[in-house]
Amino acid sequence: MAWVAERQAGTISAAQLQICGITRSGIRHRLAHGRLHLLYRAVFLVGHAAAPDAARQYGAILAYPPDVLLALASAGASWGMCDDDPSGTVHVTGLVNHGPTPGICFHRTRLLPRADRRSKNGLPLTSPARTLIDLAATMTERELERALDEALIRRLLRERDLRAALDRSRGRAGVGRLRALIGDGLDNGATRSEAERAFRRIVRAAELPSPQYNEPVGRYVVDALWREERLAVELDSYRFHGSRIPFEADRVRDADLTEYTVRRFTWRRLTRNPEAVAATVARELALRSGG
Repeated sequence: MAWVAERQAGTISAAQLQICGITRSGIRHRLAHGRLHLLYRAVFLVGHAAAPDAARQYGAILAYPPDVLLALASAGASWGMCDDDPSGTVHVTGLVNHGPTPGICFHRTRLLPRADRRSKNGLPLTSPARTLIDLAATMTERELERALDEALIRRLLRERDLRAALDRSRGRAGVGRLRALIGDGLDNGATRSEAERAFRRIVRAAELPSPQYNEPVGRYVVDALWREERLAVELDSYRFHGSRIPFEADRVRDADLTEYTVRRFTWRRLTRNPEAVAATVARELALRSGG
């Protein structure tokens, strides 16, 4: 029993307990004496009442037949593309609806081909591309863009994989929104200098006050700075952020620039929605200049 539970983040199902030779009365005895703790229907925590990391996800999979996968926010969080459901609900998907289980949200789907299935740390879950398609039906545009950015930064998918998944999912909610977001390509590999030139054009076209570019602030150099208004703009590009290390370093950098409001814009946002970039900068400047 301990050997099985150790490989499932401390969880075990009633069926697995029976395979281990533990009868129903043995399960009840262990529940009464605190050696088992009920997590979901017919799924238990072994030896501890507090669920360790990933226990809810493993338990949710154990609560259903083997064809069920982690999905939506639960899959997205497992891939590192977005936050998990703040309510603690675990989201799963499958071809056959097996009924509700408290703490688990089941999403029935008509199609779940092999190409949309993955396994990560022993957990079956939807592929990064399929996860993005599912999330596109419920996320805001900003949230979806961030999830896509994270998937690209973490090198979780290629453009051809995402487009193939979109083709397989024709007619599903979210497909149109995700197609519109990726447009004619995920990224052209823009460098930081190219992103800076695009941002300069946006500032000039919107007739905004010109910032100082590549301006030192303490131990950092900020891409664009309105020092008096305490506004800093950083420009992200995937060629520059080709690994997780510089991406995480930027987040530390933002935290250190506590005296400034920091706004970040990706290459995709600069080139596909320059009006929104200009509006964001104009609003921040107005707020800080008393306008």
